[in-house]
Amino acid sequence: MNHPLRFILSTEKGKVRRELSLSKEIITFITTSLAIILLILTAIPPATAVYLEVGIPSSTSITRGNTIIFHNVNLTIRGAERIPVEYLNFSIFRNSDDQCIAYVEFYINGSEKNDPLNRFSIQLVTPINFSDYWGGVTYGYDENTGWNETLTGYGYGYGNNSYGDLTILYNISYTTHVTGTFYARLYVNAFSHTYQSDKSVTFTVNSPPSGGGGAPSNSPPVADADGPYTGYINKAISFDGTGSYDPDGNIVNYTWNFGDGTKGYGETTTHIYTNPGIYQVTLTVKDNNGATNSDTTTVDITLDSDRDGWSDTEEELYGTDPNNPDDKPMDTDEDRVPDEYDENDDNDALNDEMEELIGSDPKDPSDVEAIANYWYIVDTNKDGIYDKFYDSSTGIITPAEIEENGEILLDTDGDGVVDHAYNPASGEIYVYEKTKAEVLPIIFIILGVIAVIILVILILFKMGYIYIEEEEE
Repeated sequence: MNHPLRFILSTEKGKVRRELSLSKEIITFITTSLAIILLILTAIPPATAVYLEVGIPSSTSITRGNTIIFHNVNLTIRGAERIPVEYLNFSIFRNSDDQCIAYVEFYINGSEKNDPLNRFSIQLVTPINFSDYWGGVTYGYDENTGWNETLTGYGYGYGNNSYGDLTILYNISYTTHVTGTFYARLYVNAFSHTYQSDKSVTFTVNSPPSGGGGAPSNSPPVADADGPYTGYINKAISFDGTGSYDPDGNIVNYTWNFGDGTKGYGETTTHIYTNPGIYQVTLTVKDNNGATNSDTTTVDITLDSDRDGWSDTEEELYGTDPNNPDDKPMDTDEDRVPDEYDENDDNDALNDEMEELIGSDPKDPSDVEAIANYWYIVDTNKDGIYDKFYDSSTGIITPAEIEENGEILLDTDGDGVVDHAYNPASGEIYVYEKTKAEVLPIIFIILGVIAVIILVILILFKMGYIYIEEEEE
C-alpha cells in the first residue's frame, strides 16, 4: 500500500499548518537523482591544459650516421585554454642512464632556436597563424589548482578561439651520431611552466659494418674553431674550440695554427698578434684512435695606436683621436656602436626614445626588465624599485605597486585597477585577486548549498516547526 508523507510546517503547533504531501517514490527519485548528479560531478577529471605526443620513430634499429624521423610530433592546446608558448624542446636520451645526448629547441612555427650539434631538422605539418595567439582571455585550466577556472594565471597565449582544441603537428628528423639505445621526449616551455611528454618507444643505433670482420670502424672527430674573431694588435685574443666533439670516442689533442707562423694548444687558448691584418686560423683535433679533423676560421686584427679598445679606423670614423686613450667613443652597452649612433644605448630591451618617454635612464641597463611578450616593468627614479608598467603592444603605461611580499602589482589594461601580479623570484605572472580567495569549483558550491538546506531542515525539525505525519490510503 502506498504511504504518502505529509510535511507539515507550522508557526505555532496545532494552529497554523501548511501541508505538502509527497509519495515515498518521489522522495526516493529526488534523492537518487541528486546522488547521481553529485557522483558525475565528482567523477569528471580536470582537463590537462596541454597534450603532448612525441611521435613514433621511423625505425627502431638504425646504423649510426643515418637519419630517423619522428612523424606527427603533437602539441595540442586544449579548448578554452591559452598557453604562452615560448619554445619547444625535442631531446634524445640514452636509455641506460637518461643522459641527454642531443636536443633541438624550436619555436611554435617550426623555426629552429638552437641546435648545438646541428643534428635536427623541423618540418611544420600543421600551419600556425598569428591569429591563434590571444590576449585578455581569463578562462582555462589552472595548473596550480587542477581545476577549470574563471580566473587563471595564463590570460594570454596560443589557443583556439572556441572550446575546440588547437593541434599542431611536426615531423622531426634526427641524424644519429652515437651508438646505443635511446628514447625521445618533447617539452613545451611556457612562461612559468614546462610541459613534458611521455617517453617515445626506444630505438637502437648500431655501429656501421666493420667491412669483412676486421676491427670496428672509427668515426673521425669534428673540429669547430668557432669565429670569425676580431681583435687589436698587442692584445690577447681568446680562441674557443669547445664546440668540437668525437661521435664515438674522445678528443685527445687540440692544435691551433694562428696564421702568423705560430701555434697554440688546448680546447681554448689565447694569442697576441703584433701586426694588423686578416689571418686564417686553423684548429686540428685528434681523437683517441688517431683520426683527425680540421676547421678554419679568420681573425681580423686592426691597429689601435692608443690601445683604448677602439681601432684607429673606428676612431677616425667616429671623430675621436686615435692617439689619445682618453678620447674615445662612448659606448654604454659595449656593442661597438657609439651612443651617438645607437638607438638603444644600454641594450635593455627598450630603445632610448621609449625610455625617455617612460622616464627611465637610456644609459642604465638595470632599470628595465622584460617580464613577458610586450610587457616591461621600469624603474624611473633610480631607487632600485620598479614603479611603472609598459605594454609595447598597446602603448599602455601605468604605475606599478610593490607588495610587502615583494610581488609587483600591475594595471595591464589601463583602467586604474590592478589586474595582474608579478613574482620576481619565480618569474610567474598571475591574475590578481584582491581578496586572494580562490574561486571555488562548482562541486563545492553545490555541496555547500545542499548542506545548508539540510541543516535548516534539521533545525526546524528539532524545534518542532517541521514534523512528519504518515497516513495510509
